[in-house]
Amino acid sequence: MYLQIKFYPCFKCKFSLKIKTICAVLISALLLAGTAAIISDQAYSAAIYEQYETMTMNLAKTTAVTIDAQKVRTLRDEVIKIYRQICRENSGVPDFENFSDEDWKKYFARYDTILEMEAYKDILDKLYQINEANNVSSIYIGYMDTETRYGIYLADGSTGAEACFVGTCDPFEESNLERMKQGDYDFPAYITNYEDYGWLCSAGAGIHLDDEVVATALVDISMDEVMQNRHDFLANLCMALICITAFILTVLILLIGRIILSPINSLAKAAASFVSDKEEHGEGHGQSAISILD
Repeated sequence: MYLQIKFYPCFKCKFSLKIKTICAVLISALLLAGTAAIISDQAYSAAIYEQYETMTMNLAKTTAVTIDAQKVRTLRDEVIKIYRQICRENSGVPDFENFSDEDWKKYFARYDTILEMEAYKDILDKLYQINEANNVSSIYIGYMDTETRYGIYLADGSTGAEACFVGTCDPFEESNLERMKQGDYDFPAYITNYEDYGWLCSAGAGIHLDDEVVATALVDISMDEVMQNRHDFLANLCMALICITAFILTVLILLIGRIILSPINSLAKAAASFVSDKEEHGEGHGQSAISILD
């Protein structure tokens, strides 16, 4: 029995190989483009975060040394005296979370005398100046009370309706408490994204008078605009990568067709012609098929 080699039509070989080659190139191109986009976004974000964290921390420290520490201590003593009196009357920290509007109104009314203090007015004016010069979202002075684990606002130089009243209280984290017990009242810059406030970079620095930390200067800088720029940058980068990938892919497909597929197709035609010649001379008896390039 003679062995007869049977070839499938060359267009099927070409079609199968071409599709596989295009898919392989396409997947590789998409992986490279995606990797480039991710790396670029991470590098861009890291540079932005570092810049804003440094800027916010420096501004907090500048505020801490610019504000008159003696006036801050005078203001703090008066605010904390009222705060502790309220705590004594409530046998502990009031249940702020369940305060009604009327409860808040009565609570803040206890601090009305603070608004007439010269120390308060001077500090607030200085905070307004710093705010205007640096265009920050919030800048305020607070006292971190380690006994009740609440931060109490002494003066808020934020412009607009978001400014907090004197006496406003916020609980602070246990990790911050441990640091403050060791005398460290600086809060390294950190970045948050809340639905109500948007992207913010926040930092705090202790206000020192002699050997005492009398309060903390805190600063919030909005990152909404720069984060929008980041999204725009990523969108433009992806669009550019898609265009470049499409161009390179087109060139590669043309080159592959000319350099790889055409020679294979020619070889397949030559082999088919050779087998056809053999069959014409009657050299093939019996049939056995071997397919190649399937």
